[in-house]
Amino acid sequence: MRRKLFLVLCASLLAIMLTGCSSGSQLPDEPVRPIITVEGFNIDYIAAHYCWFGSQTDGVCSDPPEPTAYNKMIRDKAIKAIWSDTISVKFPIHPDEFTLTMYTDDGQQVLLGKPNQFRYSLPMEPGYYRYRLSAVWAERNTVDYDFGIQTSDTFN
Repeated sequence: MRRKLFLVLCASLLAIMLTGCSSGSQLPDEPVRPIITVEGFNIDYIAAHYCWFGSQTDGVCSDPPEPTAYNKMIRDKAIKAIWSDTISVKFPIHPDEFTLTMYTDDGQQVLLGKPNQFRYSLPMEPGYYRYRLSAVWAERNTVDYDFGIQTSDTFN
């Protein structure tokens, strides 16, 4: 009797483990598109460099166009915000890791906050700021999302 009970428990445990392994969310065949907002207003971003495999064996990689034209595209899409506002990030499928980097006018990169942080404060100085949200899913699926924000003292 104990042996049968033990076998039933082992079989049940195995079934639960196999179900848990197969129920993970499957990645789509195109890069995940996060929702990036400033105080509830959607930010129009550009999926810059990415390598995406999704559920496929072979992936697709893409690089942004020539830097001067690309940076102009980001600036043209920049949203206006007040310097005290907050950037929020939401992913329909959570990445394993993501970071937000701000680029300064002199080309420096400043990592903001901690990895996997969902809210970021805008800089205290009014001006134009360029950002890159970098995310990774299942080690080999990577995407960089670029966007710009023009901050001021008042909302025009």
